[in-house]
Amino acid sequence: MEVRAFRPLIYRKEIDGMISPPFDAITPKQEIELKRNPYNITYLTLPKGKDGVEHAKVILDNWIENGVLVRTERECIIVLKQTFYLDKRQINRYGIIARVRIFPENNDVIPHERTFEEFVRDREVLMDGIGCQLEPIFLVTIKNDLPQYLKSITDGIREDNSYAGPEGVENHVYYIYDHKEIQRIINILKNDVVIVADGHHRLQATKNIAARKTGREKEFWSYAMSYITSIHEEGVLIGGVHRVVSSKFRFDPEKTSRYFHMDQCDRIYGNDAVIYDGHFYCIRPKENMYDNTIDTINDFLFSKAIGMSMTDLENETIYTHDYSEVIKLVDSGSFSFGVIMPDWNKDHLIRLLLSRRMLPQKSTYFYPKIPSGISIDSIAEFENF
Repeated sequence: MEVRAFRPLIYRKEIDGMISPPFDAITPKQEIELKRNPYNITYLTLPKGKDGVEHAKVILDNWIENGVLVRTERECIIVLKQTFYLDKRQINRYGIIARVRIFPENNDVIPHERTFEEFVRDREVLMDGIGCQLEPIFLVTIKNDLPQYLKSITDGIREDNSYAGPEGVENHVYYIYDHKEIQRIINILKNDVVIVADGHHRLQATKNIAARKTGREKEFWSYAMSYITSIHEEGVLIGGVHRVVSSKFRFDPEKTSRYFHMDQCDRIYGNDAVIYDGHFYCIRPKENMYDNTIDTINDFLFSKAIGMSMTDLENETIYTHDYSEVIKLVDSGSFSFGVIMPDWNKDHLIRLLLSRRMLPQKSTYFYPKIPSGISIDSIAEFENF
């Protein structure tokens, strides 16, 4: 894997309240709250209306002109230490934000989920139109050498910035300028491969842009601003992504029972998927034809029992990591039913990923997420360097 230092745009230290979750993890209600701050990154990552991209570019240029966004003094790699609590224990997760070569493909950055064309096109139009990579792609290494080194070079020094993130995660940012430390990080990762944990649509959009550009523009888009940590880190958690289906389709218990053992239950637990239509149904496949729950649900429930196509899964389904949102949306009457997915067994998932299995869209939810707004990689800054 080829990693490079870079000179990102960062928010001036005095600016508060500018970070957000990744664009596709933000609910409409959260977006409204985040945009109460006139400098929040969602004004760039979630533009509105037919002229939204052009307006976002104007906002970006204005922020740069007025010193809201400033360029780092020289090339750096960003170390991000995320602190949170798990079962009342403090967890510290270490990773970096840097450029990673993703085009042309070299089989060292491995996607594990298929993508929706519309989602890719949406990000491609935004990123190319604004001339920036606004949010880091989330990558996990198979080796476990990086986090310990990052801990060793940041212990005992004061962070350059810190941000309180969602879900009680504290984000501590260190700008690493020392050439020897940067080179050591590059060397640690040089012979490693990474799995794409989050950001498949942004990754494909970046590749698409790189494929049609030339010269310096092509060079810029051949690298993706990425966050990298080890999949073996205790702080890398992997949940399922829940599905909520529009009122165009109805849950049919009789048809579903042809393919699944169904038990009405009063709570969510265990390793079974759970259907919610006002009542909870724990379901287990009668035939174990697949090595993962997502393929089983897509084939036997959505396709065979409900009659949904792949286009319906894209256009008639909402994806969320928050199972309480599933219940809320179904109870509102605007959606027919939801499927609450279990957490992944990390060892099982690693085996699937190492076999280079391509899972369906929205199969995994790696968390804690990487906040948007810590850094922006701008082609204008790249060309001026």
